[in-house]
Amino acid sequence: MKLLPYYGNLTPGDCINIFNQKEMQWLNEQSFIVTEGRYMHWPFGNHHQETMPYGKKYRQQLKITSYLLAKFTPKRIGVIIDRMVNEWIISKQKIGVISTIIQEEVRYLLSAMMLDLVFDQEASDDIVRIFYTAQKNMNSVFIGTGLRSKKVRQDMHQELKKLVLNSVEDGHFREFMEDNGNIVMLTEHIGTMIFYTAIQQLMESIGHCMTKIILIPRVYDKLLPLLVRNAEELDSDEIIHDTYLDWVVNESLRMFPQFPKTTREVFETFTYKGLTFNKGETIGLDIRGCNSMMWDDGDKFIPERWEDWSPQSVPTKETPGKGYFISFGQGYKRGCPAKVFARQATKIMLVGLLSRATFYVPKSFIHIPRMTKGTPVVVSFNRDENPGHKELVNRLLDKAESEQATHNILNIPFWSGLGFWKKCAKVKAYAMNLDPGIFSAFISSIYVNIGYLFKKTLRRFGL
Repeated sequence: MKLLPYYGNLTPGDCINIFNQKEMQWLNEQSFIVTEGRYMHWPFGNHHQETMPYGKKYRQQLKITSYLLAKFTPKRIGVIIDRMVNEWIISKQKIGVISTIIQEEVRYLLSAMMLDLVFDQEASDDIVRIFYTAQKNMNSVFIGTGLRSKKVRQDMHQELKKLVLNSVEDGHFREFMEDNGNIVMLTEHIGTMIFYTAIQQLMESIGHCMTKIILIPRVYDKLLPLLVRNAEELDSDEIIHDTYLDWVVNESLRMFPQFPKTTREVFETFTYKGLTFNKGETIGLDIRGCNSMMWDDGDKFIPERWEDWSPQSVPTKETPGKGYFISFGQGYKRGCPAKVFARQATKIMLVGLLSRATFYVPKSFIHIPRMTKGTPVVVSFNRDENPGHKELVNRLLDKAESEQATHNILNIPFWSGLGFWKKCAKVKAYAMNLDPGIFSAFISSIYVNIGYLFKKTLRRFGL
């Protein structure tokens, strides 16, 4: 596999131009990401929209995606998040202070939000829990901390099928059904794209962004006026157009793209700047690497770098590669169709949570791109700064810091990850699709875990 930008010493701008060639149309069906996706997404079909060649099925699935995204307006998102966050606050307010994981709280809220957005009705807590549990299981497979559970997946599949049937009977998805669509495909696509892919990526995006805002006081202070204005009721229009919040989200997406790399299969041989890309070859793109190379101090979180740029800016000869990033994927007609919705939902959820409660992260927390356990936080729902309240917050922070310092990461990700590879190897359909990339990914995970354990050991002994 040729990995850009390192192959041929290309610039980030060159990488984007190559991936935008018509000759690179879809993900390689033999690639590791498709093999992993089939395992993760079961029972919602074997194909992700991005892996399909153009044709009837691709067109049908695109109709479903377009129909849903048209419904996901900022106003609807704002109203739903406003209601959900208020209910979340009420359910926790009697406790006053809680110790939790940001991503777990956000996952539940996103599950409820998506059910409301897709099916135009507020779901009961029991139904939300079914989707939340299945998504949590998928996430554990994705990060290598567990194997998939058929029971929780089937529970979600059955519940989703009921909701889809009721929705079709009420006249929704009419254009798709008239194009010889069917309930099975509709259920599989909504399950994969919305309740697995969208929630997973939104959860990580919001988690990373919130973590940086909490850890960097100057960033929080600059957002404070916006938070104060939206403390009583969310103004979705103001939130999605706030300049500094836009910079913060841009910077978080630049540093923490949800997929660190993507791959494409060359459909027809072509040449770019003297480099030949042959038909059938797999071309990889290091998204995180390109996002870092585009900027000075690319490893630092600096929202202000976006003051003169935007993700839509066009690079010039004086600023090659600057002013845009590729966190939502890249490729001829293969960019993420939900990138506008993702940015809007991220911004509104951030303001909804940060304006209604105070979040604290342990000082020793190490923010890494792929957080297997999420961000530990202490959340205060009591704005009264009395001595007893502060003491409780500090005590919970000390406990969270202690648990983090003594946690042995090898007890979870490494062996569960090994179980995942073993499971894949046992299934003939998966084994036939494995390529050398799976072994390099496995070896890389060993090095990452050993390195992380070494850092933790040094911190534990105060070194």
